[in-house]
Amino acid sequence: MTAAGPLLGMLLLGAFLLLVLLKDRFPALARHEAPLIGILAADGTIRYLSPASRQLLGHDPADLVGRNALSLIHPDDAAAVGAALQAGLEHRDTGETLTFRVRHHGGAWRVVEGVDTNLLGVPAVDGIVVNLRDITERTAAEDALALLNQALEQRVGERTAELAAANQELESFSYSVSHDLRAPLRHIRQFARNLVEDHAGALESAVQRDLHRIEAAAEHADELVEALLDLSRLARAEMHRAPVDLGKLAQEILSELRRVDPDRRVETVIANGMVVDGDRGLLRVVLDNLLGNAWKYTAQHAQARIEVGLFEEHRVPVFFVRDDGAGFDMAYAERLFVPFQRLHAQREFEGIGVGLATVQRIIHRHGGQVWADAAVEKGATIYFTLRGGHPGRRIVV
Repeated sequence: MTAAGPLLGMLLLGAFLLLVLLKDRFPALARHEAPLIGILAADGTIRYLSPASRQLLGHDPADLVGRNALSLIHPDDAAAVGAALQAGLEHRDTGETLTFRVRHHGGAWRVVEGVDTNLLGVPAVDGIVVNLRDITERTAAEDALALLNQALEQRVGERTAELAAANQELESFSYSVSHDLRAPLRHIRQFARNLVEDHAGALESAVQRDLHRIEAAAEHADELVEALLDLSRLARAEMHRAPVDLGKLAQEILSELRRVDPDRRVETVIANGMVVDGDRGLLRVVLDNLLGNAWKYTAQHAQARIEVGLFEEHRVPVFFVRDDGAGFDMAYAERLFVPFQRLHAQREFEGIGVGLATVQRIIHRHGGQVWADAAVEKGATIYFTLRGGHPGRRIVV
């Protein structure tokens, strides 16, 4: 082996020169330059290994010269590598890139990516040049990622099944509420009304007042049930996204409010350029509730102002509906979007307290957030984003 040292040195030099000179002819070889270069005889016998074999294989290069390269390859990969080498003998060109395992001196298997080039006809080399790159860590990372993806897919499947079951339960609940609960409420209301109408002359005024209260309470309970059903429908309704002009929607809604209440003196300001991607029907519900609230809570002011606008914060478009009406105390803002939680007494402003809960649900379905800012008798502003998350302002719910 000692006498062969100078020859192997010349072969090494020739191999490296060829790697540089043949890049244009063999681009695939250039792309796969790697720390370990070997030269094999036609039968696969190792004639030379670069010093990088110490790191990759844990062997001194001289210890492996004379061994068959296939003896270092994992048994499950040996056939494919052997076939690739055989195919390389038939072509003086760079072969396909293969991924296979080689045994380290310590017994562990290292994953390598290799490409071979048949230079048996080149006198300076007269062998098959093998170029290897260690990809063990990369492969381990890819395997770990694949396992993680598999676990995530399994979890998504489980969650999807859970969601389907929950939706089925919600459907059953909605049906039960709609048919089993509302019917008795309507009977109570109707019976109370019948008693008053049929026996008005025989009933004391106090009894009649109580019956009217029973009828009103049953009617209010029926309204609450209907509101609950509407909220549940929003969670299941299929969305149809398309460009929606929020300014045009706001103008339509405010025009309808003016027709219903033509004596109100309300200045309205609507910004231009508020075109978004969303479900038009659902976004109409959002503005119906927000503008309806603004109209309602400014009713006690002789002159009112309602503004629908847009600004950008941290490159997130933020939409808002602002009024200068009754406002509310921000100490109670956490109740604002909770169904049936109201910040004003029924005698002051009518309502059942599901409007903003409905708004929140729709905004969340569009991938956005909704929050508020207000002060007592200084008005309120409801902000919301769509598909952009939250830019980091005020109270988010």
